[in-house]
Amino acid sequence: MIQGYVNRRFHESVTNKPEFAEYMYQHWQGQASGELALQAMLSPGAFAKRPLIDRIPELNPKIPITFIYGDRDWMDIRPAQRIKRRLAQDPVSAGRVVRCFELEEAGHQLMIDQPDSFNDILLQAIHEDEVAMGLRPHKFELSSPSSLEAIMRMEAAGMKNAHQTSEA
Repeated sequence: MIQGYVNRRFHESVTNKPEFAEYMYQHWQGQASGELALQAMLSPGAFAKRPLIDRIPELNPKIPITFIYGDRDWMDIRPAQRIKRRLAQDPVSAGRVVRCFELEEAGHQLMIDQPDSFNDILLQAIHEDEVAMGLRPHKFELSSPSSLEAIMRMEAAGMKNAHQTSEA
């Protein structure tokens, strides 16, 4: 049953699907514990005890920030959009790099759902940060010739409807 779920749910680029299915089985077959506590805590809704939207502005502005969400992610991208918008308007954070991506055809497990796109976004962000800091950037290759265009499209998607979100 789990092998069928893994085969249907995860992209063909996920390697070792039988081992992944076995891992999931071993993880899920035991008596419930932490997930029951998590479910009980989140049943009224998921609210962070110390929200990032309040803490990120306190970080050193030289630290670049990259948010990556799936377009089918259970987590809400709007707080990341608000952080990006808020920091862009903050004179103390002038020049801070904040990126917000919405990865196409991915849920919360981005690196499993779309490993190539996930890696491309990370490698491109690291490269841009190294260049901006005056470091010698690492050499890397994107997964396909169209990856850079896809990265720009996913960054634009990460900020779509951001103007419609309310300030927290």
